[in-house]
Amino acid sequence: MIGRFFYHYLMGMGDGNVQSLVLSGALLALSGIFLMSGFLAELISVNRMLLEEIRVRQLQLELDSRGSPTMFRKVTSEGAATPNQVKTAS
Repeated sequence: MIGRFFYHYLMGMGDGNVQSLVLSGALLALSGIFLMSGFLAELISVNRMLLEEIRVRQLQLELDSRGSPTMFRKVTSEGAATPNQVKTAS
């Protein structure tokens, strides 16, 4: 639409085509907003993954400091697992 306005403007008939310039300017601004929103969404996604990884590591360190060798204990239909049946964390 900007091209349409400039074409008519260069041909000397651009007086009535200002609406094309206004509309294209608004669409360009909107596309810039969407582009920045996409970048922010990606950054928020990466940040959440990093925070989740940090939380898992902190929980593992907390459980290790309490003397528990694993993060998760296997529970069977008979009840809680014995220490020999504990699933080791990888």
